[in-house]
Amino acid sequence: MPSTYNGARGWMPDVDHIGTTMYGYSDVPPETMEPIAVINHIMQGYARTMIEWATNNSMEKSAHFIIDRDGNITQTVSIYSPAWHAGRIAKVTWDSMPTGNNPNKYTVGIEHEGFSVDPGYGYDYIYEDGWPDAMMEASVQVHAWILGELGLEANDQTVIGHNETDGVSRANDPGPAWSKDILLAMINGSEPATEVKTTDNVLEKRIDDLETRIELLEERNAIESGEI
Repeated sequence: MPSTYNGARGWMPDVDHIGTTMYGYSDVPPETMEPIAVINHIMQGYARTMIEWATNNSMEKSAHFIIDRDGNITQTVSIYSPAWHAGRIAKVTWDSMPTGNNPNKYTVGIEHEGFSVDPGYGYDYIYEDGWPDAMMEASVQVHAWILGELGLEANDQTVIGHNETDGVSRANDPGPAWSKDILLAMINGSEPATEVKTTDNVLEKRIDDLETRIELLEERNAIESGEI
């Protein structure tokens, strides 16, 4: 049976639920949407701000899911209702996109905390080499639940980035640190073709490299001082 929240279907169990009024269209009323894909976003901001927007009736912005960098998941809209996360169409590269239609009316949107581009104001959570492990793992869980609930396979047409429906104003959404191939491999339970690059394991590699350099310097100093 589909999961419910306040009597409505399409809600993921065991995550935070915060309802919003920022959803729906006259031709696709709540609880009537038939999603064909999941659109991935990077917030260019923080999860707490996105949640505030979702509950602020004047902002006219929403997404079905909000995932913070620690892996906490919040759902604000049923997956069977249109959220307002990807209305604009420009320079489309998504092959399965219905011609001329607003993507909000047939996709589920997931917002991920952080920045793909440094806005230049001293913000943190700027991802260059990969996403945090906890956020990536939570994203995999959400994708797996959505696709299972909808009876869709995980492939490059059912899991897309916002840049594939708007390659102009959203060219860096979700950004270069996001890999569709890696995400699909994780959802399908297979080994990624390349190492999963997240901020955590990239930092570990940098620490290892630094420790190796320190050891080499210590060895060279020992040789020069005659200790070896």
